[in-house]
Amino acid sequence: MNPPLREYSITDDVSLLPILERKIIVNQEVEVRRIELKSPPTNSAWSIANAICGNSTSPMVTYTIEDAMKKRLQVPNFSKKLQYSGIYGIPDIITAEGDIMELKSTRKDSPSKSTMCRGSVQSMIYGALKVMKDKEKYGDSVHNPGLYLVVGYYEESNNITAILNKIEIYTVNIKIKGLGLPNNVMTLYKAEHIIQSLASIKKEVMPTKLIPVIM
Repeated sequence: MNPPLREYSITDDVSLLPILERKIIVNQEVEVRRIELKSPPTNSAWSIANAICGNSTSPMVTYTIEDAMKKRLQVPNFSKKLQYSGIYGIPDIITAEGDIMELKSTRKDSPSKSTMCRGSVQSMIYGALKVMKDKEKYGDSVHNPGLYLVVGYYEESNNITAILNKIEIYTVNIKIKGLGLPNNVMTLYKAEHIIQSLASIKKEVMPTKLIPVIM
């Protein structure tokens, strides 16, 4: 059974709707290397996602789980720092086709609302930054990347290894009021609109409210 659809309000006229696209069954032991979380730098994609969605409650991250996910996805990682209009960050994956993939992992049966929200927001931000940077370099002839959130499910077996059970790939669909049907393609118009909208988000923004989706 697919998880219920969730829509996350970013601004008054922008929201995100992550939809499950496919699953990859793994069931493979992977190494675990724990690294303490640090406070995200101001104006980073991470800090903006926290401001919109609420801070992560996890005390630490397991980067090698995400490294294992990259290998299972079999996508070359061309990720590098993106920066535009004072907003910056390093996406987890920019594929050879230029698509954006943000990686999250969880030991729960399903990802939390906060995880889904933060992953979707970060994917959106990186997509917008990439398009705006490409505009500076190529003009209006920019590649329109697809946006994805990838969630890996793992079970901890001991302090140094874990079992990566499965990977779920979500399309991160952008819904802008008055702009037709939502989809996961970041266009120049969307990127410009989103960057302008993010500029108005202040540190005191309350966590986003979950919008019920009626099917």
